[in-house]
Amino acid sequence: MKNESINHIVNQFLAESIQFNHEPLGKGLINTTLLITDEYSKKQFVLQRINTNVFKSPDIIAKNIETIENYLTQQNIDYPFLKFLKTMSGELFFIDEEENIWRMYEYVIDSHTIDVITDEHLARQTAFEFGRFSQIMQGIDFAGIKASIPDFHNLGLRYAQFEDSISD
Repeated sequence: MKNESINHIVNQFLAESIQFNHEPLGKGLINTTLLITDEYSKKQFVLQRINTNVFKSPDIIAKNIETIENYLTQQNIDYPFLKFLKTMSGELFFIDEEENIWRMYEYVIDSHTIDVITDEHLARQTAFEFGRFSQIMQGIDFAGIKASIPDFHNLGLRYAQFEDSISD
């Protein structure tokens, strides 16, 4: 990707005067992800091009994230949640001239993505955090949350798939 294009996209979220470096972040299994580092403040951001072949309704994802973030803020719940930036015009994402959809959020220092669960401890910790998040979300008005991928979060279906996989 050309530097001019990245500059234009970053400037949709951050002040045009910012000087920054960028580098790929992660393996990019689904989205194209870049780490943006402000040369002056050293503050870091994640810039992602959403894969619309997988996420066909990125507007739903953006609204869901905004709804959850608003809930956590209104309830004064201390929970580590990604802080997404709006564009300079107040949008949840930016659509470039090639119809690519971009979003940006603050980078979480010392964070990393686990692509494959390799041991029981990781599986247990993942389940614990999922349960913790589910408990925190008990009070949210789910009318504001929409499915972005049909049945992706359908726990009944996922459990049936799990039982199917261990019965082979």
